[in-house]
Amino acid sequence: MRILPLAIGTFAIVACGAAAITQARNSQPSISNPTLPIAAAAIGVGAPVSAAEAAAIMKTRHDGMEEMGKAMKVLHRDLDSDDPNMGEIRSAAAVIYKNSKAASDWFPAGTGPEAGKTGAKPDIWQNPKDFAAKLAGLQHYAQQYYQASLTGDAGTLKANEDTISGACKACHDKYRMETKH
Repeated sequence: MRILPLAIGTFAIVACGAAAITQARNSQPSISNPTLPIAAAAIGVGAPVSAAEAAAIMKTRHDGMEEMGKAMKVLHRDLDSDDPNMGEIRSAAAVIYKNSKAASDWFPAGTGPEAGKTGAKPDIWQNPKDFAAKLAGLQHYAQQYYQASLTGDAGTLKANEDTISGACKACHDKYRMETKH
């Protein structure tokens, strides 16, 4: 029995109100509920950044989110195939993990809709603790998912695909404007 990959690849579910995460909890085993640090405690605090800084941060945020979205598509495509490419899966998981950590710096005061075109709702800066908690959940699951990708166990990754997707969805449902690509 392969206990170690299952323990590494199984994720705790943080109560953040996302139906997908609740569904994932009910259909998959989980480890005990960790206490997650608020990795993004500085969301929206302090004086607003300058217009030039806001533009640069908003571009970085947009590009980083787009990159994570593309990585999620790679995960879905490869994990749904009969012969998953573990190299692509590891790379995609690494992008999601790296960008989820970087996202802690993507939402300073002054980078909301008042600063220009963005998919970020003003609710992020109105509810920074809730947003930070959801971001911390994503960071936790992204780290766990990346670590699981290193084991090469596609079954464990597939079983937890809804967990990482649910962590993304938790923010998107509440804090992202509808966008058309």
